[in-house]
Amino acid sequence: MANLKSIKKGDKVILRMFTGAFVDAKVVEMADAKRIGVTNNSGVKMVFSRETGKQITPEPKQPKFANFIDPYDADVEAAERAKKHAPRKTSKPKKQKSVKSQATEVDPDAIGEDDGFEEVE
Repeated sequence: MANLKSIKKGDKVILRMFTGAFVDAKVVEMADAKRIGVTNNSGVKMVFSRETGKQITPEPKQPKFANFIDPYDADVEAAERAKKHAPRKTSKPKKQKSVKSQATEVDPDAIGEDDGFEEVE
């Protein structure tokens, strides 16, 4: 997945949510042979696998919800920050299509007395 083999303490990494959404660029506070650690904006220490880049602690509720880190790239950070802080486009209200009534008018004089009814004895 990510090439995190050369990351050491003091380097930067890009923290992403499990969906791939950009969170922030973080400074590595702990790095050993198998793990990389950073602190998130809330002050919680997060540890990631060096092999996969996926979050180990705090353990996600399900493995598919694990956040991950990518190697730092200044261009990627600048693009993501611009996208994150860009003014949002307001959507135009959609035109509602009017549904024409498909009921057909029936002329009461055209209906005969025997049309559609049978007398039951």
